[in-house]
Amino acid sequence: MTKTLLVILLLSTFPSAYGGQYRLIKGEGIEVCEAYAKNLNSFENRFPMWCERKLNPAMSDFSKPLWEKMDPREHMDLLKTIERDFDFLLFGDINRNLKEWERYTNGKIEIAHLRMWQTRVDINNDGQADNLIKLHEGDCPSTRHFAIALLLLNESKTAIDIKSVHLFQNINATTSVGGGTGFAMYDVFAYKDKVYFDRWSQSKIETGFLRVFVTEHFVPGGFTEEICTYRSSPPNNWLITYPTKSQPRSQRHGIASHE
Repeated sequence: MTKTLLVILLLSTFPSAYGGQYRLIKGEGIEVCEAYAKNLNSFENRFPMWCERKLNPAMSDFSKPLWEKMDPREHMDLLKTIERDFDFLLFGDINRNLKEWERYTNGKIEIAHLRMWQTRVDINNDGQADNLIKLHEGDCPSTRHFAIALLLLNESKTAIDIKSVHLFQNINATTSVGGGTGFAMYDVFAYKDKVYFDRWSQSKIETGFLRVFVTEHFVPGGFTEEICTYRSSPPNNWLITYPTKSQPRSQRHGIASHE
């Protein structure tokens, strides 16, 4: 019989601004930050929304873009560019062994550990829609490594747009262009007439924090600012199950450690 380790987490000592799971620690008094906290805390979540954040349909000021699924096999040249520039799949230098990278990448696509979506959204709030893609690596939250990244493409969707730099809000972005994408899960939403993106990170020093960013176009090249920060506070009965490797995938719920 498969044995499962159950860990009971005690109630966090952090008070919650709305009696829910997310406490607003930066952005008090900012309308979108207050409203997003109410949205997040309107759900009776057993676990934090690591991978994607939900929107309460009753809160009509919020919306999300409609995403269209892409076939990664039809965009291998673009994936090569992404891997060379950002090492998204943690393969290393693909120029040394391109054939092995192709085999490795096709293997990830085959088991749905590399997925792509596209949409049109005005991510930098300049009044013009941009080509935005979302990349899923791994299977959040159950695989050893996972990430959800956002990138902007040029009009022909053949190369990365330089404005993508605004979406690289990773903790190591000061030492490399994209920073560390591992365990960083990005999402996009609109509130009233403006577009925002957020990031939940499961890195060791960021676990439990949800950050919201906005890009404005009023300065040359745009300017991106973190405007809201939330601290996730688990409720009394928050129960986390750590599965063994032999546990069936269908039984892997609420995973809080990496295999």
